[in-house]
Amino acid sequence: TINQFLVTSRSVRLRRLSNMKLAYRTITIVIIFWIVPGIATLIFANIKSGTCMINNSILQIYYVYVDNWSFYTTIPIIILIIFGIFAYRNMRLLINVRQLRGIDRQLTFMVCAQVLLIVIGIAPYTLFNIYSISTAQLNKDIEQKNKEIFVINMISLIGTIEFGVSYIQLFF
Repeated sequence: TINQFLVTSRSVRLRRLSNMKLAYRTITIVIIFWIVPGIATLIFANIKSGTCMINNSILQIYYVYVDNWSFYTTIPIIILIIFGIFAYRNMRLLINVRQLRGIDRQLTFMVCAQVLLIVIGIAPYTLFNIYSISTAQLNKDIEQKNKEIFVINMISLIGTIEFGVSYIQLFF
């Protein structure tokens, strides 16, 4: 949606920001941004009997409240909504009204569908991670562990839907 906003902007300066050079830089920064928090997991995680547990209480709080709620749920949805609204506003400022109606509907549908798919794909995973971290210290029987493994497998499958639909959107 950020690129949709840049491309539809009336400002030449903003439209110039939508280029491959900046995209490569952004991707590099995002990769580094996502690798750095993972280093703490490598340091503080313990692997016992096939399960990975975080014993550090500060890191658990970080994962529950910062990592899961902020980075995986809230921030992506807020960015999509804000830049989707900006792109929609830019589309409304187009001069050709006939062309606007079709493009306007398509852009609105794409942004709303993308936000909905991200919520459907991310929210269950976030909620399960919060549950998993909150109950990590409890003794669970084999049946409970198997149920949790089944649930995370289904959630992971649901999470891939957004990527598939995003790929299909490239062709329409």
